[in-house]
Amino acid sequence: STPPEVKVSLGGYDRCHIDVSSMNISVDDIILNPEFTPRTHASDLALIRLSRPIKFEKRISPVCLPNPGSTYLGQVGTLLGWTRTEDAGSQACMPKKLGLPVLGANECLKSGVDPDIYNNDSGCIGVVGGKSILCE
Repeated sequence: STPPEVKVSLGGYDRCHIDVSSMNISVDDIILNPEFTPRTHASDLALIRLSRPIKFEKRISPVCLPNPGSTYLGQVGTLLGWTRTEDAGSQACMPKKLGLPVLGANECLKSGVDPDIYNNDSGCIGVVGGKSILCE
């Protein structure tokens, strides 16, 4: 069960202006993976039951998950998000997009990723020897 104040925002792109195609929907339930480990974030996927059906359109569509066992090592992964801006740390209005190579476990761990939080379902994206390696 989930608190009534949890909402999901769909279809938004520009966080500084309301778009007619964006919507906020209440969440009825969150079903955590029974193998989820809060300390390491292992198995950190959950199912979210929305309070009502949604209609898929250009900006609202289901996410595509990889097939079990698939690997993307060496390929370019896309990082997308509304990062903080350099000036005063405010949220960016428009999402930023960055392509970086997908790294293997050895490269991640050699780059200084905390071995206590890296696990078999983790992935890393970044440049070996770079100052930022992102794991999820």
